[in-house]
Amino acid sequence: MALHFKFLLIAGCSGLAIAQPAAAQDAAGAGAETYSTDGDIVVTANKRTQRLVDVPAAVSAVSGEALEAINATQLSDYVARVPGLIVDNVSFSNGATQLTIRGLNTGTGGNPTVGIYIDDSPFGGSSNNSFGGSTVPDLDPQDLERVEVLRGPQGTLYGAGSLGGLFKYVTKAPDPDRFTARLQVDAQEVDAGGIGYGVRGATNLPVSDTAALRVSGYYRRDPGFIDNVTTGETDVNDARFYGGRAALGVDLGENWKIRLSAVVQKQEADGSAVQDHSLATQLPKYGELRQARAPGTGATSQFIGDYSLSVEGDLGFAVLTSTTSIDRQTVGFDLDVSSSYSATLANNGIPDAGATIITDADLDKITQEIRLTSASGSGLSWQVGTFYTDEDANLRQYLDVFELSTGDVYPAPLPTLLDARVKSSFEEFALFGNLSYEIAPNFDVMGGIRYSHNKQTRLQTNVGPFLGGDATFNGKSTDESTTYLLSASYHFSKDTMAYARFATGYRPGGPNNPVAGTPASYGPDRTTNYEIGFKTVSLDRTLSFDIAAFWIAWDDIQLNQRNSLGLNFNGNGGKARSRGIEAALTWAPIDGLTLDGNIAYTDAELTQDLPAAPPTVGFDGDKLPSVPKWASQFGISYETPISNEWTGVLGGSWRYVGKRDGYFGTVTQPRFELDDYHVVDLRLGVRNEGFSATAFVKNLTNGHGQVAAYTLGSDFRVAVIQPRTFGISLAQKF
Repeated sequence: MALHFKFLLIAGCSGLAIAQPAAAQDAAGAGAETYSTDGDIVVTANKRTQRLVDVPAAVSAVSGEALEAINATQLSDYVARVPGLIVDNVSFSNGATQLTIRGLNTGTGGNPTVGIYIDDSPFGGSSNNSFGGSTVPDLDPQDLERVEVLRGPQGTLYGAGSLGGLFKYVTKAPDPDRFTARLQVDAQEVDAGGIGYGVRGATNLPVSDTAALRVSGYYRRDPGFIDNVTTGETDVNDARFYGGRAALGVDLGENWKIRLSAVVQKQEADGSAVQDHSLATQLPKYGELRQARAPGTGATSQFIGDYSLSVEGDLGFAVLTSTTSIDRQTVGFDLDVSSSYSATLANNGIPDAGATIITDADLDKITQEIRLTSASGSGLSWQVGTFYTDEDANLRQYLDVFELSTGDVYPAPLPTLLDARVKSSFEEFALFGNLSYEIAPNFDVMGGIRYSHNKQTRLQTNVGPFLGGDATFNGKSTDESTTYLLSASYHFSKDTMAYARFATGYRPGGPNNPVAGTPASYGPDRTTNYEIGFKTVSLDRTLSFDIAAFWIAWDDIQLNQRNSLGLNFNGNGGKARSRGIEAALTWAPIDGLTLDGNIAYTDAELTQDLPAAPPTVGFDGDKLPSVPKWASQFGISYETPISNEWTGVLGGSWRYVGKRDGYFGTVTQPRFELDDYHVVDLRLGVRNEGFSATAFVKNLTNGHGQVAAYTLGSDFRVAVIQPRTFGISLAQKF
């Protein structure tokens, strides 16, 4: 009997297609935008629809259906499937994370090195003044068509902040051709920790033959597993997520269509997934999964809202695309800094006092991009566009002093010791274009260029002796940049391609935090990437493989530093380079069985000493922080009929993260050394045409993998992964 194949994007591969039985795809759910008419996976990495195997760059793609199949609900689940991608907890609360691609990381603070997009809308602030890069949205996979990750500088198409790469959520489009609905519930329990659960639902509602509305919503509670030895509280790091999305799509005739979309998410947490370690021994001070925090500290909250309007029109010779977006964010958290400030407070006549730094911030951002993309089908293709963003941010940080033993208000009236308020703006205008030409059969070259100009303002008011006294500062900066792209690709066949790529990236500087001994502003930094790669789909389209080798030079790297009072500022210093190899493979050797895996080797280090000004210390040859030399992931999935209506599903994965150096140390404090770790996940389930039930265990061996480390006072604060977790998930399609 002949088998009818469709293509399913498997989690863990770099995004190339492999053949899967039609039944497997039907059970996973439709993903119309992921598949072209001939079954090939398509992506929008180059801001045009292309087969993934035709993109002359390192691009990974993981479908929303694949994420659902492996019970992926968190950002950390997504990144495990992409070689060369790292996620750090940079605030050491549950409110902020930082993405790193190909090792381009210098630690906390600084402007983002990875651009973040939701469809065609850039997300997050572009500068450190607007907490850019530290609020990565953790979108629910039920409404995702796929996640695309572009590795290496993307300065020509995506501009400032993408000097390391791009992380892009592609959401599911409203479909006027059919009604669909899906409901899912799940529950999980952490070994010796808390209980979590989630409820999520989505529906696609045709409004007419040319219009549809897609609506989704979810509530998720992540279980806690960290205990506070000071208060006796357990599982203090549990977190709540709730939000949703609404998208309206309308065809305005044969050649024009619009999509109006809104994504909102609220996140709340009572503590952080951090354990305290000794500076001297680097061992846990209170035992595994324990921390010491003053009563009432550690809470975080975050709201994100992304609203966009996309208009697309076919002009015959080219397609005109206009995207208008509004991004609104608020972030709030308090960080217990008693270990840093209690002694100072006592020396200033305030004994038995604890302290927390309270942070409240908000961002309002509007962007507009208009681009013209040539029609496909000829040996010459081109794209030109213009981009504009206007961002306004407010930030307040102040020191709250309390009675250390109880967390109550300090009994004596106190003066304001530290209160900083910052009002900042970032405005950028850019022009970009690229040109691709087939100079010979199967041989293409492409070039791209982008010119960007930005101007920034920063008005800061400092109150209190810990900031050097009351003062007001008004800072401004402007800079401009031109980034380039050149690539060549050769197709040995329709499904096999080799390429070489040269690309540059850019990150803007800006006005500095006006503390003693700091420059008024800091400058931009730049990356230059040299890359070669190979992609193929073979063995009757049951095997996909890709490999890329890269060398990135990083000049004038931005570095977050501290002055003698422990106050942060930004500076430029030294040079670094990152080089490595990334490979991914997916293979379906027999019907129902899929094997997938990826591996990344990254060697990222300073090639020039950091500035001599203390306290931050880094020397030529020192490894860049939080970058494993080796990281890998391998998975297996097997499906087999168990009756006329039911199919059994068995799967598992293993991932490895190698040893890493923590953030750069100081004259008196060493760097933390992060251990390597392994994670094993298993799942077992059944499904029929509409219903599925899955039992799973994550982190089977109960490892306490360390993902980042930060020095505060007399401690290392070390973020750790979730311990062994058992769970069940039930889903029904309508």
